[in-house]
Amino acid sequence: MKWNAREAADKLSGNDRRPARRLGFTDRTDYEQRNFVNLAATAFVLALALGIGWTVKALDRQIVLDKCLDSGRKECRQVTDAGVRGFVKLNR
Repeated sequence: MKWNAREAADKLSGNDRRPARRLGFTDRTDYEQRNFVNLAATAFVLALALGIGWTVKALDRQIVLDKCLDSGRKECRQVTDAGVRGFVKLNR
């Protein structure tokens, strides 16, 4: 048997590179809870994305209404009710 410096250092430091099963440890991970938490996090991120999308569209409609009112038109409700075909380009 050849002497290996890494194995000798591991034995002295208490590091054992063998898998946990061989050392007698059991896997205590609760996979049902982990799956539930991942599902809840995914649902939260999806709801957040939908909320952000709705907010951007609402702000876009408000910009269209403001531009319509600033131009002096009286029937701006028709403009906002017709819907916005795309996002308004802001010129600053």
